[in-house]
Amino acid sequence: MFKKLTLIMMMLLCSVVPIHGQKSYLTLGLKAQPLAMTKVKITGKIVKKNIKKASYYRLEKAKGKASYRLLAKLKKPSYIDCQVTKNTRYRYRLTAYYKGKKLSSADATAYTGVGKATFFEYQRSDTKFTPTSIELKGTVENGLTPQGYYVYRKKGKKYALLAHIKAASKAFRYVDKKVKGGQGYSYQFAGYRKEGKKTYIGPKSSAITMYACHAIGTFTSHVTMQKGAYVLTLTSDAFNGPLTLTKQGLRLTCEQISDLYLDRWSLDGRNYTTDQKITLMPGKSLYLLVKSQNHQVITEDKLEVDLEEDASNCRYASCPAHFKTPYDATGYAQLNFEYIH
Repeated sequence: MFKKLTLIMMMLLCSVVPIHGQKSYLTLGLKAQPLAMTKVKITGKIVKKNIKKASYYRLEKAKGKASYRLLAKLKKPSYIDCQVTKNTRYRYRLTAYYKGKKLSSADATAYTGVGKATFFEYQRSDTKFTPTSIELKGTVENGLTPQGYYVYRKKGKKYALLAHIKAASKAFRYVDKKVKGGQGYSYQFAGYRKEGKKTYIGPKSSAITMYACHAIGTFTSHVTMQKGAYVLTLTSDAFNGPLTLTKQGLRLTCEQISDLYLDRWSLDGRNYTTDQKITLMPGKSLYLLVKSQNHQVITEDKLEVDLEEDASNCRYASCPAHFKTPYDATGYAQLNFEYIH
């Protein structure tokens, strides 16, 4: 009995003692966050390890593209660097050591100024605009959080200050209400911070041109059955110009039926044509007679008519356009990636 107990204890001890010669490891992550134009907080994070803690850390620093130089030796992976200058980019490297051997290192950068302003990636398609307003959105991703923004609009050949926004945020939003329907306007914006009596302005965004639409309206759709076919009627309650559709580019989709096709179309609901191109004029309706190639009964209540610009010669108000309307909902005519309706 005593021998069995001794054997069990030896097995338990062997299960918790590291294997002789096993390498110690520790994986680091690093973040450098500017707290002000003259202060940067460096924080290391241990991602993975098999030791209790590192013996010490070595923090190095480089200004711009210069070589790294020792900044400090640390017992813990955190440090506040007050030896920085305004509007400067710094690189930091934190290295962990255990019993004199290098385990892991991690790099991070910090910019002690306001970062470059950038317009929202989907500015043209996901922001609101009307005949009397244009919405602008953007962000400043790097550097310090701006205390506000300057908005510029092109006047002649130069950009002039349009607005001054006082808002401490990395998210930028502004609605320009000094516009006229149908006209295009070019914009830039930049973040700023005040240190003492001086104002520091970050790099301006790239220019973007937006258009105020002529009119706001909706394409409404109505569905009826006619001699076993599905008739989709499109009507516009506001119009900026004729909408020319190409039959070849029209794509019909339905959740339950995959073989839909446009058989004919009409402008009065009585006289249907197989012409390849048709133009919908202001105040008129367009009737699309849709069938199934295998004569399936069309009962799905969600039929989407989608006309892609790159698959057709769709034109709206004499310009290349993208037209899309879902069943029984608001439709849009999209001109140069901007919604007109």
